[in-house]
Amino acid sequence: MEGILVALLTGFSLSATSRWWSAMVTGALYGVGFALVIYLAKGGPKSGDAPYVIPSGIITGGLIGLFIVIWGVKTI
Repeated sequence: MEGILVALLTGFSLSATSRWWSAMVTGALYGVGFALVIYLAKGGPKSGDAPYVIPSGIITGGLIGLFIVIWGVKTI
């Protein structure tokens, strides 16, 4: 579910002239935002999930941004 929301927010935040690195940064920012929400919902520092949840959110968000710009923004 997190990936779908990150993809929707990233897709709506990009324009047709967005570069690939800008899309990756935008996706990574949304990814880390949602990862922090999940991390805090699991109990924050008490859960010990930060080394797994937060980096995976950054990587997943960056890849989502890259894939959206590759497949979604077609130049004719």
